[in-house]
Amino acid sequence: MVLPGPRRRVTLVLSALALLATALAASAGRAQTNDLFAVRGIEVDVTAESAAAAREAALALGQRKALDRVLLRLALAEDVARLPPLSDAEITQMVQDFQVESERTSAVRYIGELTFRFRAEPVRRLFERNGVRFAGIVSNPVLVLPVLTANGDSRLWDDPNPWRNAWAERPAVDGLVPLVVPYGDLGDVAAVGAAEALAGDPESFDELAERYDTGDTIVAEAQLRNTMDGRVRLNIAARRYAAGVIQQTYTDSLVADSLTAGEGGATLFERGVKRLDEMVQEEWKRANLVSFGIERTLIATVPVGQISDWVAVRKRLADIAIVRDTEILYLMRNEGRLRVVFVGDMPQLERALAQKDLSLSPASANHSSSLISAEMWVLRLGSAPVDAAPQQPSPTPPTTIVN
Repeated sequence: MVLPGPRRRVTLVLSALALLATALAASAGRAQTNDLFAVRGIEVDVTAESAAAAREAALALGQRKALDRVLLRLALAEDVARLPPLSDAEITQMVQDFQVESERTSAVRYIGELTFRFRAEPVRRLFERNGVRFAGIVSNPVLVLPVLTANGDSRLWDDPNPWRNAWAERPAVDGLVPLVVPYGDLGDVAAVGAAEALAGDPESFDELAERYDTGDTIVAEAQLRNTMDGRVRLNIAARRYAAGVIQQTYTDSLVADSLTAGEGGATLFERGVKRLDEMVQEEWKRANLVSFGIERTLIATVPVGQISDWVAVRKRLADIAIVRDTEILYLMRNEGRLRVVFVGDMPQLERALAQKDLSLSPASANHSSSLISAEMWVLRLGSAPVDAAPQQPSPTPPTTIVN
């Protein structure tokens, strides 16, 4: 964790943050990866000798809490724990802007809810200086179908289903995998039932994915059992589907004296939701950890039908955290060429591109460009054509080691 630095007044911190706040409107339209480095809903409650002092301390505390959440979103908890302590001033230098969502004050107290956005490069440098890998790829939204099985009966939309209710009411989370729970309206009910969900019916999943603009689907089954000592066990068996194929499975088991017995204020179902969400986030994070000490470069030709295609490709590349730089080599009527500098390996880059509806494939001899060479790639909007799919694992482009 980022531990508190030496105690000091934070007047300079407040002044710097106030100046940064004026840039909020101007920065709202920047492409970059603001969402990846933004944290909302930071709650602060500070009492001091005056309202002004309480507000200063609250902002310093808020930015520290926000940075902790960003670091834990991107890196493994055990790696974040070994990062060096940062002072308030050092954290302030990493803040891009902040926003006060709500606030209440008294003569000596400040209560507020804040949003902070951090600059990507200082956060990356903090990781790099300390040899910490982090995940810079945000997944497309994933649909969650919460099926509750008890006494031989499985239900998805039918009430009561406290498992689905717990998913629908879960608090917002900071993970790299946005999880979407269907509303359960007539269209959802008509698209898929509990039996189809448990069977992994791809047509049903596709219909719901189109309705909610999501990618993969997680069928999250919770099975209720009574233990020998009279307690209640919640067995979680979840499967993540992509194109009708199981990509990942998640299992866990939680026990409580009763369904409503709280642990930290959470019921058994709420604990189950939190645990499955943590497993999904952790699996994605570990699969996408990259070392930012190594940069790779590739040359990609971009076929374009109209100038808006070119603009869309550039914007989507700018939104990918592991893409460090792009350079236009040329731009013609029907195609352009880019030098792309990125970190991580090719599967990670391809995964990151896919989340932005971009595809990368080796250049083929029958491509329209006469300038294609064997070392080049083709970057397209949407999915790659079937005949362009590589038959062998993607080769690794030339690598430059950055000290």
